Amino acid sequence: MRRAAVFAHYSNTNEIEDYVVYYLKNLKNFVETLVFVSDSSIKEEELSKITPYVNHIIAEPHGEYDFGSYKKGYFYLKENGILNSTDELIFANDSCYAPLFPFGEMFDAMKKNGADFWGNTQNYTEKITHKNLEHLQSYFLAFKKNVFSSNVFDDFITNISKEEKKGIIIEKYEIGLTLALQKAGYKYDSYCNTSKIRNNTHSHSYSSLVLNDRSPFLKRGLLLLKPKDFPYPLFIKNLIKKTEYDFELIEKDIRKNRTKLPILQKSCFFLTSLIRTIKWRVKKLFE
Repeated sequence: MRRAAVFAHYSNTNEIEDYVVYYLKNLKNFVETLVFVSDSSIKEEELSKITPYVNHIIAEPHGEYDFGSYKKGYFYLKENGILNSTDELIFANDSCYAPLFPFGEMFDAMKKNGADFWGNTQNYTEKITHKNLEHLQSYFLAFKKNVFSSNVFDDFITNISKEEKKGIIIEKYEIGLTLALQKAGYKYDSYCNTSKIRNNTHSHSYSSLVLNDRSPFLKRGLLLLKPKDFPYPLFIKNLIKKTEYDFELIEKDIRKNRTKLPILQKSCFFLTSLIRTIKWRVKKLFE
């Protein structure tokens, strides 16, 4: 299966964090064309970090958030004829640490799925519209050819415009995209079963999502914005036994982008790095 991906990025410091480079490096193994679109003016030395892994870079402020970046990437692929030879189109963004588990597990499972479009997780919301509207979460979406080559999809992407409030963006675009495609007769599904039975899984059921469903994604905002709600030491203690992800990427990002760290969190960073080093050395001994 030939895939093309659009990766949406934003940085208020015009930088590309190492966890993003790692994400792109791993995603490129599963896509023929990877377009990086940043809603920022990224420095040349920063862009050099990702040039080995991406086929095209668009780095200019546009103020339309992730869906604006998806739009720009989609039209680049369309106008250059790349979508003609593409079987699956992916939209992804930098709001997650990934892959905690190999992307291949997810792609293999969903390749056998009969859905026309899919995501890693689904959700429903009542806060914005006061309605129970199920939808795929937009940090990772995949569309089969019958979907992304349709007029419904093209019209939806074309009409993405700048919005001032996040709630409106979620309602019009994240929820709106699933509803528009569903109304047109396309079927969707999500990779993680936990998200089908629980709401806001990344906030309230992240342990089950990752440890049971083997979600490749861990939401960055959990660690940067909600440290009190996220028992990082206990979670990592369980996760570190199951994944090869380099947790130094997470720790580096948190140290840099979260100014106030609890003492326990700082201690956990050191402990996690130590455990990873020990595991690596033991593995080398038996090779």
